[in-house]
Amino acid sequence: FNFYTCHEFHSSQLIRNSVLDNCFSVIHLNIRSLAANFDDLTTLLSSLNHNFHIIGLSETKVLKNKEPIINETISGYSFFSQPTLHNAGGVGFYISEEIEFHSRDDLNVSTNDFECLWIEVHSKSRNTVCAVVYRHPNSNFENFKVYFTSAIDKISKESKISILMGDFNINLLNYDTHTDTAEFLNTLGTYCFQPHITRPTRITDHSATLIDHIYFNSTEHRTISGNILCDITDHLPNFLIINKLSNNFSSSMTNIYRRDYSKFEPDEFLTEVKSVNWEEVFPNKADANVIFDSFHAKITEIVDRHVPLKKVSKRQLLLSAKPWITGGIKNSIK
Repeated sequence: FNFYTCHEFHSSQLIRNSVLDNCFSVIHLNIRSLAANFDDLTTLLSSLNHNFHIIGLSETKVLKNKEPIINETISGYSFFSQPTLHNAGGVGFYISEEIEFHSRDDLNVSTNDFECLWIEVHSKSRNTVCAVVYRHPNSNFENFKVYFTSAIDKISKESKISILMGDFNINLLNYDTHTDTAEFLNTLGTYCFQPHITRPTRITDHSATLIDHIYFNSTEHRTISGNILCDITDHLPNFLIINKLSNNFSSSMTNIYRRDYSKFEPDEFLTEVKSVNWEEVFPNKADANVIFDSFHAKITEIVDRHVPLKKVSKRQLLLSAKPWITGGIKNSIK
């Protein structure tokens, strides 16, 4: 888990490799009104330069039986909403048009205390169930717990992979001191759901709370998770990237890359860096972000020549998944 600026996210080699590895990715944000912050949302997604499969939004403020006042279309996505009964709340999904899904109407609900929207993503192997949640502040916690426990019990009995995201208004940082929080997290744990957002998601001048969550119920997949540093609202966006790669490697797993230092010559690398005419690289009158992106692209180009990316073999991946097999053990079993 880590905090990322937009630049750090889209330039991360780890995240780039996950895309090559045919990952499944989701992002969640408490949008504090889709109508008010739609343009900022699309700008954020463009800056991240990553085609998330699922974009979950909480507190959309899309009202039941009332037409939205904006065109909420995002190219390449379908919008699916669970409206609120109040002026606050509401949840929604932007779902990539590349995936097939159906609504889980048996689980979708809007009440005075919370809204939950569930979809099931189709797969050739095993379907994935995704939920986005908004629990209203100071609402009846017991009502929510009874409903949510029943829902995840049903999903677990179906033996489906599941991703749960949203603004739960449950501060996980209080796990050790707040009984309801501890019981909620322990209940999810009994169904194998583990939290993947582990640092504060709402930070103000006087507080830091972890109330925006993403849970995942499979330990067979490698994951990348984090918060995006941006100021659309007072909540940070949270993401989870799930790689198809697991400890039980299948014959189809491919495309994990690492730098090959076998022929690296530090002096030759430094000589080429020193020879760069940076005035030609940097655009005229560009702002600091554009200049940095140009610098990063040029350095990456040089690094790729001197320390190229090399695909990791299946044998190397198997060994990396078993760190207890030391060099001494490998020599002993030859």
